Amino acid sequence: MSIRKHFISLFAFSLAIVDPLYADMYKCPGPNGATNFTDKPCQNGYKNTGDSWVSVEEQAKAERERLRKERMDQEKRQAEEQAKQKTQETRVITFSGEKQLNVPSDPKATFFILEKGGKGIERTIVTKRVGPSGTTYSRRLYNCTNNTVKYLGSGDTMSAMISSKADPSMAPIVQGAIAYYVGLEACK
Repeated sequence: MSIRKHFISLFAFSLAIVDPLYADMYKCPGPNGATNFTDKPCQNGYKNTGDSWVSVEEQAKAERERLRKERMDQEKRQAEEQAKQKTQETRVITFSGEKQLNVPSDPKATFFILEKGGKGIERTIVTKRVGPSGTTYSRRLYNCTNNTVKYLGSGDTMSAMISSKADPSMAPIVQGAIAYYVGLEACK
């Protein structure tokens, strides 16, 4: 037999031996206290984990506990998502009283005031703009004394507005701009 054929035979034989080592192996109590090894789980048996032998019963119990925790985590995430949606729906209901706002610098659009808030020099206002490019919701913060404004959120939907990021800082209001007319209403 040539060295090459001998090597191929040896390689094939080693695969036949190594492959079963990766299969599940169980140590089971047999009759008269004897120990049997098998590839099938058995009652009161142990499974080889590679490092040690673990009770099949304990392993099944641990798996049930893992699945229970996974199910509880999933239920918790679903409850949190439902609560978040309910909060957003509540905000939408809060915004339901629309009042039209005249903004001469944007004649092709119609503006609506959905919510006003704040006291003193800082005021918030939520507006809806309906124009040729679509509908946009905006939440702004005005400093009525310093005549400055910043966006707290903006988006094509209420949800997008609520989840968007605020501008980092206040900016001066330009007279005659959209922010100017919205600010007049916010600071009333």
